Amino acid sequence: MKRGIAGLTRKPAIPTDRKEQQVEELDRSASVRNVRALVGGVICATLSVYSILATTVWLLPLHIQMAIFLMISLVATFLLKPLCKKASASVAGDALFLICAVVVGLYIAFNFMALTARVGMPTTTDTIIGVIAVVLVLEAARRAENWGMVVIAVVFLLYFRFGYLLPGLLGHKGFDLQRIVTTMYLSTDGLMGIPLQTMLQYVVMFIIFGAFMETLGGAQFFIRLAMAVAGRFSGGPAQVAVVSSGLMGMISGSAVANVATTGVFTIPLMKRLGYPKHLAGAIEAASSTGGQILPPIMGAAAFIMAEFLQVPYLSVVKVAVIPAVLYYVGISMAVYLEAKKRRLAPIPIDERPKAKDVFREYGLYLIPIATLAGTLL
Repeated sequence: MKRGIAGLTRKPAIPTDRKEQQVEELDRSASVRNVRALVGGVICATLSVYSILATTVWLLPLHIQMAIFLMISLVATFLLKPLCKKASASVAGDALFLICAVVVGLYIAFNFMALTARVGMPTTTDTIIGVIAVVLVLEAARRAENWGMVVIAVVFLLYFRFGYLLPGLLGHKGFDLQRIVTTMYLSTDGLMGIPLQTMLQYVVMFIIFGAFMETLGGAQFFIRLAMAVAGRFSGGPAQVAVVSSGLMGMISGSAVANVATTGVFTIPLMKRLGYPKHLAGAIEAASSTGGQILPPIMGAAAFIMAEFLQVPYLSVVKVAVIPAVLYYVGISMAVYLEAKKRRLAPIPIDERPKAKDVFREYGLYLIPIATLAGTLL
């Protein structure tokens, strides 16, 4: 009887031709994905080199700098974030987006003088290119983040156009499509505004600095220093995660980069010494997120804030110090209490490096950090 039931519930075998077709499709998707990753990496490297040259050597008009920076950023996004999950199925659509991104950027670069001469009076071509630029940025935001940011942007664009329909203080006279395009694409109050300028002039530079520090072994310096300082306390592995993530956050300003750098070491260490998987991940995620508010290099929002408020970046850093310290003290206390509750031991003494040995081996990494801090001051 059991054999009969098993025979009835057994899944039908997949035909050989279909299996071969699935294998070929997987191989094709993998090949496309590898090519996109390679080309995307080259584009990202180009973006880094361009950012350095544009802010130090090339004296191009600001609007041209922004247009080229936006173009390269869009190309990188559309390469590294496919239109759909199957990379091979989105080649045609992504190719269209890539062509449009190049056209949008080069249109300003090659027509800058003409656009400046007819400012406030966009032609039909200007309007069409501007609409395409807005659509491209919204699509890039959807791929890189989620629909939430896109919906918010679309709501405000609709408010820009149809605000005259709202009553009271929320209403305004409304603006036509040409005025919206002029503001969003051809002025420094829209896509080429302060956020993009800040990314080009400041944020990319600090990201490059953090990437060099990580690649050259700076992450190991922070992790081993954290083990020497915090590994002896109750819940030592988690305290190491808190301290190392904070130290790494000082030069990266990115939660994702922090987790990718320190988490690959601290999470397995916490799990090995008794921490549950979910708790180890939560501690690392919370500790890495705080890097965005920890000076001297904070998240991109801090640089944008300084530009909007027209205050020195150092002023933003000063007011961020106390909240950042309180944030990490709070996490450290929570980790300590959780470790006491679970009776988790410190890191064994034979696995903890001595602070003097760490400084002797990795002390050179203090030079670029001190130089950066001195420059900001």
